[in-house]
Amino acid sequence: METSILLHEIKHCVEAQIRQSFEQQRDPLTLKRWQALKPASLAGRRYPYKPILEQTGLLRSSARVDIVGQSVRTQVNLPYARVHQLGYPRRNIPQRRYLPFDDAGKPTPHLHQEIEALLAPDGLGGQEILKQVATTLIRR
Repeated sequence: METSILLHEIKHCVEAQIRQSFEQQRDPLTLKRWQALKPASLAGRRYPYKPILEQTGLLRSSARVDIVGQSVRTQVNLPYARVHQLGYPRRNIPQRRYLPFDDAGKPTPHLHQEIEALLAPDGLGGQEILKQVATTLIRR
């Protein structure tokens, strides 16, 4: 069964939620706003007027969502990405989750709902699967 359309739609859902996290400065799991920067952190910033995790924009632009085989993979290849996603209590860095996954890597409830909606019989993925099944039956 051809799943590329469905995988691309899931990829777009993940990308949209990452973009929304940065735009709203909210945790996609709890929907709470990210903790504000401390005055000392603000004082050391080159661009203090920029949003919390967007000093240079590198973190936001480094979040990659790729289709690998029959799965959608999200990764950020920056050494400090994990610190922001999970927090680092020993260094007093709060968690500012921006990827739509919990600490165990499972999709947030909102992302899970979007994926289920795609798979529903009346969703884009469900319609594509039904179309492929019907095409297969007709060809027999």
